[in-house]
Amino acid sequence: MQPRTELVATFALATLAFIVVTGETTPIGLISDIAAGVGTSESRVGLTVNWCALVAGGTAVPLTRPARRRTRGAGRASRTGPGARC
Repeated sequence: MQPRTELVATFALATLAFIVVTGETTPIGLISDIAAGVGTSESRVGLTVNWCALVAGGTAVPLTRPARRRTRGAGRASRTGPGARC
């Protein structure tokens, strides 16, 4: 890989990590507002958010191994070009 390509890839990875972490931690600061909005207790909303985090954390590493075996283009919903299928 060329140094410029490595820099772009590193920046893209850092940006994606920021977006994912921000998206996962935002509900923690909004627990009281979410609880009021859905008419339930803060503890119930907190438990729900906690379960979501545990499932995401618990499945991320085990799912990495099978995902690693897939080719990068596999599973794309839309393709363009000469090899595109309907």
